[in-house]
Amino acid sequence: MVYTTLKQITETFTKNSTDAFEGAVYIQYPREGLWTMAFISGQSKSEDGIEYYHLFVPTTPNPTSGFFLMIPQSDANPTGMSVEEGLKTIISGGLLAQKITPFLKRYPKISVQRPSG
Repeated sequence: MVYTTLKQITETFTKNSTDAFEGAVYIQYPREGLWTMAFISGQSKSEDGIEYYHLFVPTTPNPTSGFFLMIPQSDANPTGMSVEEGLKTIISGGLLAQKITPFLKRYPKISVQRPSG
């Protein structure tokens, strides 16, 4: 039952979204060092020549809700996934995520400090 429901949601959303979105990218959000998948819904250029992506950041597990961001294109990293693959990753809560994310090798490993006591 759960599989069928998720499949229907994915098919419904991807039929409309694969044409609407230009691609999937990773951005550092909500802070540096945390990566969030977003979908490119448009592009623009500022008066000073900086190129921006218009992004839709979906929520998990329901990708039909989310929010809009505009960021410099230089702050986005391609996922290497199609829009459909990206949506499946979001809907699955990451269970269907890529096992290797090439661009992450450029960033230092973050160490988590646990409070003592």
